[in-house]
Amino acid sequence: MQRLCALIVGLMVAIQMAGAATNYVDRYGTNPTPNYTNWVTAATSIQDAVNVAMATPGNTVLVSNGVYDTGWTKTPGFALTNRVCVTNAIILRSVNGPNYTSIKGAPAPNGLVGLEGMGTGAVRCVYLAGGASLIGFTLTNGYAMTNSAGGSYVEEDMGGVGVFVATSGSVSNCVMVGNYGRCLGGGACLNGGGTLNNCIISNNNLSASYGAGVYLVGSSAKMNNCIVVGNHCELNFGSGVCMEGGSEANNCLIAGNIGVGTYCGGVFAWGSNIKLNSCTIIGNDSGISENSKGGGIAWYQSNASSMTNCIVWGNFGVGSYSNIISANQVSAPTYGYTCSGPVQTGTGNTDSDPQFVGEATGNYRLAENSPCVNAGTYQSWMTGAADLDGHQRLDKFSGIVDIGCYEYVPKGTIVTVP
Repeated sequence: MQRLCALIVGLMVAIQMAGAATNYVDRYGTNPTPNYTNWVTAATSIQDAVNVAMATPGNTVLVSNGVYDTGWTKTPGFALTNRVCVTNAIILRSVNGPNYTSIKGAPAPNGLVGLEGMGTGAVRCVYLAGGASLIGFTLTNGYAMTNSAGGSYVEEDMGGVGVFVATSGSVSNCVMVGNYGRCLGGGACLNGGGTLNNCIISNNNLSASYGAGVYLVGSSAKMNNCIVVGNHCELNFGSGVCMEGGSEANNCLIAGNIGVGTYCGGVFAWGSNIKLNSCTIIGNDSGISENSKGGGIAWYQSNASSMTNCIVWGNFGVGSYSNIISANQVSAPTYGYTCSGPVQTGTGNTDSDPQFVGEATGNYRLAENSPCVNAGTYQSWMTGAADLDGHQRLDKFSGIVDIGCYEYVPKGTIVTVP
């Protein structure tokens, strides 16, 4: 019976795989012919191939090298247009990765002065929904609306300018750089769920609030092994990352993000059940106004939230609130095995200098004598996981982990990447 069941399952998988198809895109193709089933007949616009592929969930759109800056589709039910809009569970993948393949948005034809080209006619880079996957692109030059119906903040029109993920979907091995939004995610917005994996989110901008780099909301919204650096917010609430509603960040570097308003440094964590694990939050700046607090992380109305195996160090803000501040708490966040100044209450916490290899040059790997080496605690997600350099998180022999987003690797060590 077991063998018969296994055979049936195998046949079902084979049938599903046989039903999936690949559609091709070549920016420099000369004979685009639907259904774009090979490189000779490849589409020259990504959206053309996506429209064909979405007929069957599980299909793949494979994209060759180039800058893709033509075609657009409106966000379903909203006003902002997108260079690429995917609303079904297909895979959109580049052939050679983000160094060679870009999706480029566009400013509004008559964008408002002082709002970086935002307004009617602006073009976001990518919109994902329905469990779609995006792999291996640079997303750049995206722009958003300055307002929405009723004048409220609406993510679909005003944020997620590099990529917007609606409820479910995944973004992997992508770079979001040089995008301009009003609020709610200049680089990326995970609205209600979805994942960011192994992405770089850098030099994105918001003219208002809520996560110039990344905006995460929802218990299934997760950011894993990402680098969030150099993003800028003009008003409040997280120049690097804004986290709400049970979202989670694992193994991320959040550094050098700059704002000018309230709680506008590295991370703004608002609400319940927010988790930061094995992150390094350093060199973020919340500005110089009297309300510029929480340069590293600001917890707001926190409840049942936690920070574990993290480094929060060398951030800038007003007074004694340069690294960590909590406001209007329901319950205090739980800190465990966290390196910060001042030291936090909890198990395994320290206020000792983490001793990076080169803090002045942006090298936040741990030096040999760092107090964060072998000072972390095991969490279930670490099994089989790697740090930002691709080194396995768990020591092969002891199972011990370091604090922060990098594992210390002694010179002369043979490293096996999981």
